[in-house]
Amino acid sequence: MYGNLVTVFFLCGLWHGASWNFVVWGLFHGTFLVVERLGLADAIGRLWAPIRHVYLVIVVMIGWAFFRADTLAGAVAFLTAMAGLSPAMPTPYTVGWYLTPELWLALVAGGLGSMPVIPALGERLDRLGEGAPRPRLAWSVSAAGTAALVVLLVASIMQMAARTYNPFIYYRF
Repeated sequence: MYGNLVTVFFLCGLWHGASWNFVVWGLFHGTFLVVERLGLADAIGRLWAPIRHVYLVIVVMIGWAFFRADTLAGAVAFLTAMAGLSPAMPTPYTVGWYLTPELWLALVAGGLGSMPVIPALGERLDRLGEGAPRPRLAWSVSAAGTAALVVLLVASIMQMAARTYNPFIYYRF
């Protein structure tokens, strides 16, 4: 089973592109699946939740570095710079160039959306509305949630349509 997992992810790496960085990306994921099934997942499951989150973020960032790099050497250079073992290459783009008002809005919305704010508000409204007619309150909360999702969908479509250049992810293959 473990050999099959590594083989499948090796082939997935080749499917994404005939480059060494994709082969390493596939082997990286296959190896992590095997190691986690051999007991690492149980050990990580016993850790404090923020430490589990940090582990996941680090593993995902390493994997994406191999996936998005143009070459294997580029991925390794990027990872060594991320780890602070080599200086990063200078860039003409500052942080302000990336942090546009649109991005700040998306970050705030994503942060709020990833927290259990909506269920907590729903429970609070249920407690507040115990004396009020329930069907009316439940209908208004449901309608407001649906309207918010429709507005978010339309805004997302408009944002994507406004972009002048959005390359297909597999443009290199």
